[in-house]
Order: sequence, then structure tokens, then C-alpha cells
Amino acid sequence: MILDPTIRFETHSGQPEKVDCEKKAVYEPTIDYYKDKYQLDNSITVTGLMIGARGTIPAFLAKFWNSLDLDRMYLSKIAIVAIRGSISILRNHIYKICAL
Repeated sequence: MILDPTIRFETHSGQPEKVDCEKKAVYEPTIDYYKDKYQLDNSITVTGLMIGARGTIPAFLAKFWNSLDLDRMYLSKIAIVAIRGSISILRNHIYKICAL
């Protein structure tokens, strides 16, 4: 399994599926390389996972998370980390402009 999490500013409801397609276009051509390198016999899947820059956890990500039976508590933690990162970028941008 190849997972590529991406934090994006939320623009429309179909964005998580679009991110998944973008990531598949990038990584699916590399599947044979990884199968050869790590001697894998089973199939490799690619999933692009979008996390909203404002902490949004899209249904696409929640369904994926549930399909692996992962603890939902971590989705909340991921959302908080995304928000903190966005705030950090904003602060750096604001203070950089003020310092000029």
C-alpha cells in the first residue's frame, strides 16, 4: 500500500477524490519498481488522502480510515496537526511581511 497524505485548502466537495486521482497518476507507474525492489508478490494499491488545511477530515479519508479499522481518535489528532501547521504558515507569512 502506498499512501500519500496531502494537506490542501478546501475548495470543493469533490476535492478528496481529485487528490486521490492525482496521487494515483503519480505513484501507480512506480508499483512494478517497488514490487521488484522489495520482492512483493501481492498487489500494491495507491491512495491519496486529503486533509483539509482548516482541519477538515473528508468523508473519503474517514471511510478509508474505517476500512482499515484504525482508531478514530487519531483523525482528531491529524486535524489538530493540520490546523497548527496552517497557523504556523500564516504566522510566518504575516511576520515576514511586517518585517519588510
